[in-house]
Amino acid sequence: MKVLHVYRHDNPRLAKYVSLLSQAMSADVECVFADNASDVRLAVKDFQPDIIHQHGQPIDNLRLDNLRCSTAPARLVISPHGETVDTSKAYVVIARSPYELTCHDTERKELVRNPLITKTITFDEAAAAIHTVYQRVMDSHPLELMNASTRTLLAFLLKAGLLGDKAWVKDDLRLGDLRLDTLRFDDLRLDDLRHLFIYVELEGVLDIVKRGIAVLGIYAPPKPTIDCYLPHGYKTPQPLPKATIPELLKDIDAHGLTLLRLTELMKQLHEDSLDEAALMEQLEADKRRPLFQLLLQILSEQTLLTEGFMPCPPLDNSFTENLRQQLENHLKL
Repeated sequence: MKVLHVYRHDNPRLAKYVSLLSQAMSADVECVFADNASDVRLAVKDFQPDIIHQHGQPIDNLRLDNLRCSTAPARLVISPHGETVDTSKAYVVIARSPYELTCHDTERKELVRNPLITKTITFDEAAAAIHTVYQRVMDSHPLELMNASTRTLLAFLLKAGLLGDKAWVKDDLRLGDLRLDTLRFDDLRLDDLRHLFIYVELEGVLDIVKRGIAVLGIYAPPKPTIDCYLPHGYKTPQPLPKATIPELLKDIDAHGLTLLRLTELMKQLHEDSLDEAALMEQLEADKRRPLFQLLLQILSEQTLLTEGFMPCPPLDNSFTENLRQQLENHLKL
């Protein structure tokens, strides 16, 4: 985990706090520091931080939430340190006192006291508490942080798990520079795997992915414990038992698209008993054929559905992109 600490050069007390905090931080947190706008921009470009931790007021009104790394957006954590700070763009606010907690009207707030101004906590304890906050930040909205290879691997695992036979993916064994038939999970970065496992559990498809792992015969590490920030109103996705395709489309139309609904739709399309002519007739009557065609395109991307199991041609247009964004933003804070 890479953390860029940002503070003003005219605040030596903050510089001392950040230095001592970083020394006490876990070995898996790599820290760099910047106290002027030029160094901040350079660090974002060269260091590629996962988290930007702003201490006190911003430098020269620099909008840290607008700074982007080339691989993924850096997530902004703010510690006000008793100063007047706009925290509206922060992923989470770390306050130094219960009173400071009440001063910031944001949904995600944590209390970690400052060892420089109180003897109730040591720097080791403060560093451990802040490291926990960092991990929660990095475990939130994991799809945003998953690289292309991990997303492609997820599609293979979903297909294999849904259909229960490696033969279904035998023609698609190449995954970037990796081969699925010889792939071990330790060929991928641990952070990528962590994001994958957290994502599928939060989306309600963990059992399908576990089945896919077994079908493909891939070694998998233990599933991580999840302790992350979730969107307001998040509910664990629940399956629609024995739902037909029209019933699934009705639910998607009413409540939006989720990965779980896509997997249920994929399963139905591979049922031997599916009467494609009757299905299309009903979808025409329900005026949901366009939605179905959009979903076929999404299914081809997310679960590797092939044209042989598409009762009609897929559609890829601006409405398809809207559905992609629904999936992309389902866990976004």
